[in-house]
Amino acid sequence: MPAGFVGQISVQINFLEEAFPFEAEYDYNVRQILENTDSTLGGVGIKIYPPTRSGIIANAGLDHKISAGDSVELRAFDIGEGAKYKWYDENSQLLHKGLSFYVSPVVDQEYRLAVISDLDGIKDYDKVKVTHRISQIVNISPNPASDIVNVEYELENVQSATILLIRPYGGSTSHPLNLNHNNISIDLSAFQPGLYYISLICDGLNVDSKTLIRN
Repeated sequence: MPAGFVGQISVQINFLEEAFPFEAEYDYNVRQILENTDSTLGGVGIKIYPPTRSGIIANAGLDHKISAGDSVELRAFDIGEGAKYKWYDENSQLLHKGLSFYVSPVVDQEYRLAVISDLDGIKDYDKVKVTHRISQIVNISPNPASDIVNVEYELENVQSATILLIRPYGGSTSHPLNLNHNNISIDLSAFQPGLYYISLICDGLNVDSKTLIRN
């Protein structure tokens, strides 16, 4: 501040919901320091009386799973009173102010929501994750199986996909997948009892494997 400058300092105090119950009062001191000598030129004491209530709960909603290139709406639950809603990325950069907005991350991302009451400044945080779907085996049932096993899968941005039923001591059978479906039934009647591996092959790469027990 240059000599002769006259300005106004705005002080805002927020109380984290998770710290409730608060102390009865808080004391803060604002001092003006001379830069060259670090000597105090003046100051003022501020006594803060915190709110006596709690109940501001930030809720950013459920985690989301999206496909590559898709967008998704992040929406906070309205706390039912005047409040500010602020959304931040993993680097604490402010992205948006408001109840909701759309994001389209190119990699998995975690977002943080801050909710600040207009009534008394109580603040609470919540987090929500947006992850990308990947090609994977979702479920094998029944397991152990006797005659028929059902394999559920998810495919994402693949040109071809196959299920391999692999014997532990060599040999396998290949079962091409319909890219428009999400499950396949495999007849096990010709297989001997024992442990098998089920692998998902997408565009020539083994992207997921699970074990199967044949009764």
